[in-house]
Amino acid sequence: MNRNTHVWLALLGLSVASFVISGHAVGSLVLAAAGLKAAMVAWQFMELRTAHLAWPVGLATLLVVALGLVYLIGTNP
Repeated sequence: MNRNTHVWLALLGLSVASFVISGHAVGSLVLAAAGLKAAMVAWQFMELRTAHLAWPVGLATLLVVALGLVYLIGTNP
């Protein structure tokens, strides 16, 4: 199997894990899985591993800020 297949299987596993976890109201784990999936897609399929350093850093910053805000909004009534 090539690298894309391994990443795809990992994404599939994370999606199933997110679905299972979501029934137990563990929002932080679901958000962590979503962030990991987004980073894996960008790194493998959008070729961020060969891009200028600013792009991966920008994506990581965007993911941390966006998922952090979603988490904070979701935990405050």
